[in-house]
Amino acid sequence: MAEEKDIESIINAAVKNAIAAELGQYKVPKEQHYKDHLFLTDLRKWMDDIRSSFWKSLVATVVPAFLILLALGFIAWVGFKSAIGVGR
Repeated sequence: MAEEKDIESIINAAVKNAIAAELGQYKVPKEQHYKDHLFLTDLRKWMDDIRSSFWKSLVATVVPAFLILLALGFIAWVGFKSAIGVGR
């Protein structure tokens, strides 16, 4: 039993050293890592707000434009003079 714990601790130390050797150059300080997450959270919120504003602006522009084009198409189809009531 004691031998298994010794082997386990040796393996744990070896793995920890191997990870530190391979990934040590990529280690980010905890405070910086936390700030990065806060930044990404704010960026995500900002993107959602922009996306929401974009779609609201798009709908507010496209719907009236569609209605105007529909009205102009109706006027062209019926004829301008009869659409406004001239020449009855």
